[in-house]
Amino acid sequence: MMTIDLALISASCFASQARSMNVSWRTSLPLEKKLDAAVEASWGARDGQKSSRNLQGQQAAAGLGGEKRMPYFASSREDQPSAEYDELRHGALSYCLFENIRRAREEVYENERRDLSVDSVYSNITALFRETKVKGRSLDEFHQPVLLPIPSYDGVKDMPFVSVTGVKRKVVVVPTGTLELRTDPPGLQIYVDGTNRVETTNAGLQLLEGKHLIELYMPSTGYRQSFTVDVMANAPIVQTLSVRGELAVAAFWLVNGSKTPGPVLDVYLDGQQLGASGSRVDNLIAGSHTLEVRFEKVSKSRRIEIRPDSPLTVNYTVIREKVPARPKDRGVGNVVF
Repeated sequence: MMTIDLALISASCFASQARSMNVSWRTSLPLEKKLDAAVEASWGARDGQKSSRNLQGQQAAAGLGGEKRMPYFASSREDQPSAEYDELRHGALSYCLFENIRRAREEVYENERRDLSVDSVYSNITALFRETKVKGRSLDEFHQPVLLPIPSYDGVKDMPFVSVTGVKRKVVVVPTGTLELRTDPPGLQIYVDGTNRVETTNAGLQLLEGKHLIELYMPSTGYRQSFTVDVMANAPIVQTLSVRGELAVAAFWLVNGSKTPGPVLDVYLDGQQLGASGSRVDNLIAGSHTLEVRFEKVSKSRRIEIRPDSPLTVNYTVIREKVPARPKDRGVGNVVF
């Protein structure tokens, strides 16, 4: 015989928390009335205080008579007390029931519903009694969930016990494609649609299908280059870019308003000697640089921009100015760029 009064979950508490979890009960009568009728019927059957006719009347009032069916759960046998656990904030049965519902909702997608059968609920809460520990001891050392089927187990096992709404989010799989970026020199920072990537060139990127804005940045010279790509699945894109440019420096004499081929100037780029005027130097890193020319202890500096697609030529006009005659002066004069 089973002590139903200690084993049943409080109907009002259970229904209230179920509503907060977006759970609906698959019953034809209010839950409280069914449980109250079932408890009364079970107590009468246990103590022999109700006649067979009276018991049937109680079942009929709960919607259980004739072909009506009803399962309900107990959390302990007659020789086991029912208890509330501070660690669980519930009794054993109510905790396991709600934990089963919580896990079930995580397996169902948002805005979708699933019925949990009596058999699945009973199996799962039985496993949870073994799994859940209080002070290092599993609940099934003190309680074993009991299913009370009316009229029989086979008659109720496939019944929907509770209906849950899912919280699992659907993962939308968006096709991706490959973009491979190769630059000379390597090491440029990569921005995709304005977001700085952790990769630097040379690198392969997995991007969502569609158009993307790609920007490459060379921190040492401030050079930037941007372009768009249309990424498609199963169609890898290889983008090869040279980030180098050319520079030529020419010098001319200016005499009486006319230009003639000038002197040879020493050419420096970012403080490093590059060569002499009159020649073209390629393989320079694109971006901003400081160009300096020197001639007869006179120097001239300026900022220049090297671009891969536009060779740069810088012309210098050299003017030799006369200076006032002085004793022992050879009249060499000043040099002006």
